[in-house]
Amino acid sequence: MGYFSNILGEKPFLILELDSHVTDAGLETRIEAFMDIIKNYRELGKWQTDSSATHYPLRKAASFDYKKQEFIDSKGKGYPLHHPQIHLVIPSMGRFLSDATSAVFRSIGIRSSVLPPADDETLKLGRGNTSCKECLPLLLTVGGLLKYLKKRDSSDERLVYFMPTASGPCRFGQYSPFISQLIAKNGIENVALFSLQAANSYTELGGNELTLKLWSCLVVADMMQDIYSVILTNAVDKDAALEIYNKESKKLVEVFEQSPNFKDLLKALAKAADNLQKIPVNRHVNDTPSILLTGEIFVRHDDLSRQFLVEKLAEQGFTTKVSSVMEWVYYTDWCFKKGLSAAVPNLQERVSLLVRSTWMRRYEKTFKKIMERSNLFQYRLDDVEHLIRNISQLINPRLTGEAVLTIGAAVTETPCHYCGVIAIGPFGCMPNRLSEAILSREMGTERPFLAIESDGNLFPQVITAKLEVFLLQALRLHENMRKSGRRQIH
Repeated sequence: MGYFSNILGEKPFLILELDSHVTDAGLETRIEAFMDIIKNYRELGKWQTDSSATHYPLRKAASFDYKKQEFIDSKGKGYPLHHPQIHLVIPSMGRFLSDATSAVFRSIGIRSSVLPPADDETLKLGRGNTSCKECLPLLLTVGGLLKYLKKRDSSDERLVYFMPTASGPCRFGQYSPFISQLIAKNGIENVALFSLQAANSYTELGGNELTLKLWSCLVVADMMQDIYSVILTNAVDKDAALEIYNKESKKLVEVFEQSPNFKDLLKALAKAADNLQKIPVNRHVNDTPSILLTGEIFVRHDDLSRQFLVEKLAEQGFTTKVSSVMEWVYYTDWCFKKGLSAAVPNLQERVSLLVRSTWMRRYEKTFKKIMERSNLFQYRLDDVEHLIRNISQLINPRLTGEAVLTIGAAVTETPCHYCGVIAIGPFGCMPNRLSEAILSREMGTERPFLAIESDGNLFPQVITAKLEVFLLQALRLHENMRKSGRRQIH
């Protein structure tokens, strides 16, 4: 509707939203008022002079040339990504992941930084520049960008905002067009988006060396997220343990910034695992009840969106496994290989994907095997193809998107690895509601399941009450698993 409004400009229009509670009288009143507006509009003669429908200012917006890998500023001048005036800004989506990703770009000579975690001001700015009917991640990424522009020290920089995109039955594919239109509409100069495409498995990144470094970030971030949750739940002295964790996280981010090779990363991970292993814990991770937090990829990783759910579950004695970004990357590779994405791979791309996937799996196995030595992390590999195959009778794999992964992980891994599943997503998220409809029936009473919709505010009382019941059911399942001799494996 926002796009529709932009296209019509000053021309009057009426939008009717209908449901079973709408009365005829209410509709007639709105239509009659609209007809009066049209009459007045024509009498003023605006329809004769309105030659341009859009509200966009005449100033040209900046853009990014993917073929040349250049930033094109508002005056049409090109800048390579390594130019000192270029600033690559990455939205916050999990502290370690965002910091490590930014460090990798800095390691290849690109000036890069991360936006701070979203707060109430970020959400307020996002709501003030949207209709508020868009989903929460868009509000926060818009708000984060505007907050940065509002408070930055210098406007001379050429800002590149990192914003991946995807096609399919999800509004995620509209984030990039929406933000681009917002930049143009407000006449913001020298700001462009860098949008990687899920349709071709994010191959715009270029060489395999950079791709594997970014992949290393995803693997390490996933492991550190797991370890963070275990520390919150099981550490004898939580404050001291978090101090060690933060110190090791900082060291690993510094390693990523130093342009490491594979051996450098292995050494750094080994040192981190040895230091983390010294943290005293109350119980082994195998004996700790664990909840799978899945659903929409941004919301499940953002603290404000998930309302610090990981910390709240830790207070109740549960560790939380947040479905990783790795899972999504493996899934986009699978879709690309199976011809289910918008882009169809040629022979050369298939061979390249096979080689890349082989190295990605090797990195995952090696890194996770090392971090297992910390005793705060359990070795398990992502197996997206198994998840999809296991629930193909519930949802057709051709309906691509996060719903497949949410349903697959919940059905396949509970109670084998987790004693409960929470599917969290933005308010009105179609993939999440599709997942909820299927899982509410499929999980039954023996496998605890809870669906949560987030709008950035505190969870309502009804969700809090449902969460309490859910945790009681999850704890009961965990105890039954222990009595039957079935061990959880993260």
